[in-house]
Amino acid sequence: MIKKFILSLLPKEYFWALIDFFKPKTFGQLGEDSVIENLITWLGLDVSKKGKYIDIGAFHPTRGSNTFKFYKNGCNGYAIDIGERKKKIWNILRPRDIFLNTAVVQNSNTNEYTNFVMKDSYGSATDHIEKAGIIVNDNNSLNTIKVKTTTANQICDILHKDNNWINAPWKFISIDIEGMDEVFINDLDLIKLAPDIIAIEYFIPKNISFTDKISYILKCDLILNLKEKGFVLQSVCGPTLILVRIKSKKT
Repeated sequence: MIKKFILSLLPKEYFWALIDFFKPKTFGQLGEDSVIENLITWLGLDVSKKGKYIDIGAFHPTRGSNTFKFYKNGCNGYAIDIGERKKKIWNILRPRDIFLNTAVVQNSNTNEYTNFVMKDSYGSATDHIEKAGIIVNDNNSLNTIKVKTTTANQICDILHKDNNWINAPWKFISIDIEGMDEVFINDLDLIKLAPDIIAIEYFIPKNISFTDKISYILKCDLILNLKEKGFVLQSVCGPTLILVRIKSKKT
């Protein structure tokens, strides 16, 4: 009853934030932020220093966030997602971050705008670019809107011109863009960006048994391609794969 009463007074995104400010130490959906924190230390980097992050497919400033723990500890970075309501609550709760209200697309996409499918006026975990990534069969409350696009190259240019990113004591990239994750990260110039950690969502095919999940992941194209770029898998948190940059490991 208390929950229903508070929900009647507050939009859902503010209710989530209110709950999250009083939650325990982890905010990631499956504890990804705690794993990332541990790996920063394991690499020999100083997690107490103010690192940087880019949160692609950020969704909400606190709920299920891989970056909120670090923001609370004084860090800041970039958040990318679609929606004025997302941007508004982000600017209120995390004003040190830069929120980019845009859809991230492949470098081959030369269109300045694209159609984006989202649920209600705030959005949900299944928001996606039309005819790309996941396909949602539920037509209830789905809206198709035209949104600005930003390519992987443009993201790289933004970060490469940011001296705070370049000189950060540690940095990581979190990607959760509903089925377009692998396509997008393959377009990112990871050598240029040099993140110490990458957290990326990856779903194994439905015909692969859960007993073969890890062995399949180790041989999948995503992991093999990232290994060629100098990153190795260190942790699996549900659908999130967390990799570290080999050159970041201190001896």
